[in-house]
Amino acid sequence: MSKNLQNNMELTLKKYNCPKCEDKEYLFTAEGEVYWCDCRSIRLAKERIEKSGLSNRFEKNKFNNYKANNEQRQKAIETCLKYIKNFDKTKNLLLTGQVGSGKTHLAIATSRVLLKTVGVKYADFVNEISRMKFNQLDQEDFTKSLDSYRNASVLFIDDLYKGDTSPATQRIVQDIVNYRYNNNKAMIITTELDKIGLLDINEATASRIIEMCSYEEDNDWGEYIVEFKGRELNYRLFKK
Repeated sequence: MSKNLQNNMELTLKKYNCPKCEDKEYLFTAEGEVYWCDCRSIRLAKERIEKSGLSNRFEKNKFNNYKANNEQRQKAIETCLKYIKNFDKTKNLLLTGQVGSGKTHLAIATSRVLLKTVGVKYADFVNEISRMKFNQLDQEDFTKSLDSYRNASVLFIDDLYKGDTSPATQRIVQDIVNYRYNNNKAMIITTELDKIGLLDINEATASRIIEMCSYEEDNDWGEYIVEFKGRELNYRLFKK
């Protein structure tokens, strides 16, 4: 290949955010059928994050500025990095426990890396999923919201069950989790509850979430689960 041709190819590639579809966001099969390029879901996911008001945190919350200053936090980072390394779009990452331990920080850091290759839909449990129960009379809008959580490539639920474990909310969460469980769709979930607390609220839903965190490595089973225990992990109270 001549140097000029190589330079021209490199310039062509640099023109597009997605060389695969050349930023059209759609492609054609050999039979001429149209389908969406993967870059579309990534773009839409990034736009949703910007509209959610979390864009500032998505810029700041990275692995390299998370204070892994004890064994629990170091193990937490290792679990998140292993989840990213082995990511196959079917497993969950669950971060549970102590308030102020950096669960959301790590979940965002994980999502930032995944967003380079797959769409991640952010869902604030308190302000989005919990409030869906008040919108059920508008069946069209309710179904549209529910489907967006069901079908997201990766669903990031922040603060699951915080302040609301009502039967109506549990049914919504169960619907979302069951659909994603049956269709092998990954979730990243943070919650102040530990595994026992989740099971006490709704055993059927929690057991599905936990099962989807399991993985096999070198003929041994593990879990993409981080459990923070101890008030000393609350960075808002203990800055060091």
